[in-house]
Amino acid sequence: TSLQIQGVPDNSAIELLDLLGRPTLSSQINGNSKLDVSQLQPGRYEAVVHTASGVMTAPVIIQR
Repeated sequence: TSLQIQGVPDNSAIELLDLLGRPTLSSQINGNSKLDVSQLQPGRYEAVVHTASGVMTAPVIIQR
């Protein structure tokens, strides 16, 4: 129901994109935070983190 975010600089933004590249969730994050993903359908998503120094991506798989 939640996604743990670690090692991200304060005042970063995160987006979860579906497989078609559509944003499904976005939030501001600070360092180590949790992102509520309980409303998302199970499946594969791409996490895109925007920081002052650039953009990082990582796959996310939600299972129930």
